Amino acid sequence: MVSLKTSLAYEAEEVASRSLKIMHSRGSFVTPIRALKAKGVESLEIDERELRGVVEVYASFTLSKLENARQNVIREQTIERGLQSASAKAYDNEAVIVIPNVEAIGPQTSISNPEKIGEYVAELIAIRRADLVFSPMFYRVNEKYILEILDGFLNAASTLSKPVALTIPYVSKQVR
Repeated sequence: MVSLKTSLAYEAEEVASRSLKIMHSRGSFVTPIRALKAKGVESLEIDERELRGVVEVYASFTLSKLENARQNVIREQTIERGLQSASAKAYDNEAVIVIPNVEAIGPQTSISNPEKIGEYVAELIAIRRADLVFSPMFYRVNEKYILEILDGFLNAASTLSKPVALTIPYVSKQVR
């Protein structure tokens, strides 16, 4: 039996980060803390020898990239090949976790159909090799769209054969 616990940390260069604690019959460990910065740049705060069997596939999507991929099959296949290629680097005994990040140009960016964005993200990240997928993290997305994107993601993810770990986005009290 495997137990998952997601927590937020504020230790990585004073940027909000998250870590995933996995407890199973062979012991427990914490995946790397990943600090998200502007333009999707990321940094690992612990080294590879501490990973102990977990491979994270990090997928960053801008809203324009998602819209282009939905309209162009070649772009969609490029994204899928990139995710498949990254997951193929994992050994057979390693768990592959896919973590999507949805980014907008700014918080004022309007989204015409947020639920469809969430559904599309779920379809893209449900790659064959994924053992676990995360719900999207958000960067500069207007909070009034976050819950609708998550609803679309969770509805689509429920039809896939992948377990989903929830990330809890920061939203104001009114949205909660």
